[in-house]
Amino acid sequence: SRGGGAGAGGGAGEGGPTTTQRRKSCMSVRTLDESLHSHGLSPSRHGRSRRDGGGGGDNRRGDNGNSADAAAGPRDLDDSGDSRGGGGVGFRCVEVRHYPRSVGDHPCVTSGPPVTIGWEHDPSRRSVVSVDNFERVKEEEQRRAAAGSFPSSSSSSSSRGAPRVKVLTRDERESLLKEAGHSRRELTKAVREVERAKRRRRKAIHNVKLDWFDDAMESAGRKLKRLALRGSGGRRRRRRRDDDDASSS
Repeated sequence: SRGGGAGAGGGAGEGGPTTTQRRKSCMSVRTLDESLHSHGLSPSRHGRSRRDGGGGGDNRRGDNGNSADAAAGPRDLDDSGDSRGGGGVGFRCVEVRHYPRSVGDHPCVTSGPPVTIGWEHDPSRRSVVSVDNFERVKEEEQRRAAAGSFPSSSSSSSSRGAPRVKVLTRDERESLLKEAGHSRRELTKAVREVERAKRRRRKAIHNVKLDWFDDAMESAGRKLKRLALRGSGGRRRRRRRDDDDASSS
């Protein structure tokens, strides 16, 4: 499935610590109101902004020392005087769309048809979740993947602690495509196209290995041509000198 984010803004929420403040994430803000009514700066940068001629926006703080941006209104933004230090941009929610499985054309499969996803999503399976829930589920999945939840024979990891990616076998890919409604003829056609692409790649690699030989032959041909032209020019000059000597005598 593909996920999309709905833009909202940057800032704090209720005057106290929230999950978006504790977690370092690009999806840091939940509502548009928080984005519009926050300055998008840390408390120390708020102070510098005011000292640099920022104006008199209320830098109010809650009991825990966090700026109470929820109480800020449009008047605070108008009085800030520093439009460049306005609220940041974050995300309020994540939209998850479900796309159908389709026969792919990528040749990097050992055997069988490749799998990809289609372009048209199913609107009836669309779901919207908050950023907090999305981040929480993602972290749980990453922890399970890092702990080795997937069998080692069917997964790969690019680095230590990185999420593991399940590698589908030929039978699994064929089963998924059949469940998606693709016929045996479509799978056979995809396999043939993949084999053609593999042959073209092998041919290209073979030609690359012979490039040095072609370059050497072209260089030798150019040198021989220059020598031949130089020799013919010398013979013409000698013939001209002989003719001049004969005419003068």
